[in-house]
Amino acid sequence: MNLRKKTFERDDFTCQKCSTSQNAKLEAHHINLRSMGGKNELNNLITLCSICHYLAPNGKESFATYIAEKIDGNILNSFRKYKNSIAERTTFGMERKFQEGEAITKPPLGYIMINKKLIIEEQNAARVRSMYALFLEGDLSLTKLAKIHSVSVNGLKKILSNRAYLGEVKFAGKGSKGTHKVLLDSELFEQVQQKLRTEYSIKD
Repeated sequence: MNLRKKTFERDDFTCQKCSTSQNAKLEAHHINLRSMGGKNELNNLITLCSICHYLAPNGKESFATYIAEKIDGNILNSFRKYKNSIAERTTFGMERKFQEGEAITKPPLGYIMINKKLIIEEQNAARVRSMYALFLEGDLSLTKLAKIHSVSVNGLKKILSNRAYLGEVKFAGKGSKGTHKVLLDSELFEQVQQKLRTEYSIKD
């Protein structure tokens, strides 16, 4: 049994702040945040609804005070319904933008957003093309290439496998033809993907 389920069962599937157990998405909240040294173990986890989880303060002492100040979960029900309706509308809007070929996320390196459209930004576009060419033709590791271009290794991996450079957009795991201009030659892109797969086991 995983820690999340153990936490919910111990707390009777009930938010420990507002006592809501129905019509609420539950979260296993870290009392002492992992970024502050907290451990991922049962005695450092507590069940909160999504709203109480979102509003929870950092720090063990302030969190203890927060939990001690109980509230009526019924007060939050209208906010839960409103939150869900916003999420549904947001998802619908993003899906519609995707179907129309518009970018959903922030612009990848080499593009800028102007009037909600991706436009090639030549200075950084040249950097992207250089990364692809050096990776494919040079004898450089990802670490060395990342250092040359002042990006992280993970950032470089994302750049080297981003299909936005082929004029595509992506949403919810699906790809579609975008409305923006292509930045890279498709043959170069596919050669880089092949090298990523064979030498680094990375798939785009």
